[in-house]
Amino acid sequence: MTNPLPLRKVLIVEDEGFTRSLTAEVLSRAGFDVAEASNAVLAKRAVLDFDPDAMVVDIELGDGPSGLDLISALSKTHSHIAFVLLSNFVPTSADLDELNRVSYLSKRETDNVGRLLEVLEDALRNRSDETVEKVSKNNPLSRLTKNQLEILRLVASGATNNEIAQVRRSSTRAVEKSIERLYATLNIHRDGKSSPRLAAARIYAEIAGTPHGGQKL
Repeated sequence: MTNPLPLRKVLIVEDEGFTRSLTAEVLSRAGFDVAEASNAVLAKRAVLDFDPDAMVVDIELGDGPSGLDLISALSKTHSHIAFVLLSNFVPTSADLDELNRVSYLSKRETDNVGRLLEVLEDALRNRSDETVEKVSKNNPLSRLTKNQLEILRLVASGATNNEIAQVRRSSTRAVEKSIERLYATLNIHRDGKSSPRLAAARIYAEIAGTPHGGQKL
């Protein structure tokens, strides 16, 4: 029997190998699908292929763009990603105000598993979209991350995987993996009798209404 696919994906961007590996191990044990990058350039490549729900990013990333630079750039092109800023340095209020809805965690707290998971979960729940706000706790959409909701809306609008990849600026393979995780979250199974894609679209339409193609969440 195969293990179920992890439902949420987290990219860790940290130049210190020990801290990066430790954080990855903690999140993997907590049920997250984890990828790692040691600098901003590699992180941008990973975003394309991995399409994360959230990123844990160190402020200081050695030579090249800083963590703040990385988050600032990605928040403009990948608004579905939740960000947790990880550092020994406390960011200024101006930094956090400029970076929309970014959570902060001190590196001194990374060995506190409960605190790390609490901050990450808060970041993932930090949604401001109208569709999310009207989702009650008692329906299937309440189990989805902002990332998964955006993909589901695009699926329900009739977009192909290639079209979804273009909208989200990710690879088609990353979209395919995300949709499989989406099916798992919604308890949609491939039984050979009905289309899981159609079943997912029907769930969205019944709860949030029929989406308009090309409109982001």
